[in-house]
Amino acid sequence: YMYLLFKPLELDGRIERLIVLYVGKLSDCVYIWRQNVVVAKSLGITQEEIDTLEKNDTQADCFSDAQKAAFRFAEEAFRLIEVSDEVYAETTRFFGPQAITELLYVVGTYMLLARVARTGRVPLDETPAAATSLN
Repeated sequence: YMYLLFKPLELDGRIERLIVLYVGKLSDCVYIWRQNVVVAKSLGITQEEIDTLEKNDTQADCFSDAQKAAFRFAEEAFRLIEVSDEVYAETTRFFGPQAITELLYVVGTYMLLARVARTGRVPLDETPAAATSLN
């Protein structure tokens, strides 16, 4: 289901995966965080970026302006349901309508998955799954 909806993405794969991690962090979902760190690293996301995001520092210098805008959009969509005009306008500086829709889709999908994992008490595997290519 997710594979078909995510192919092809206009949204940059690194930004998409950073948002997945961020939603996992905001949801306090260890399962999503742990599984997606592996995927993030396979996309070239650095350990510094992962550690910084884990500290909830989404405006750190290691992130690009587009990534920072995506984090702000994701946080407001997560917490407020609807983003403010200011955050929406900032997001449009970096992303077109399709990428913004995809960004919202990523936030909503991983909010749902976090709730399924946490409420369903999905156990952590002994080791995280290996990253696989979706090409």
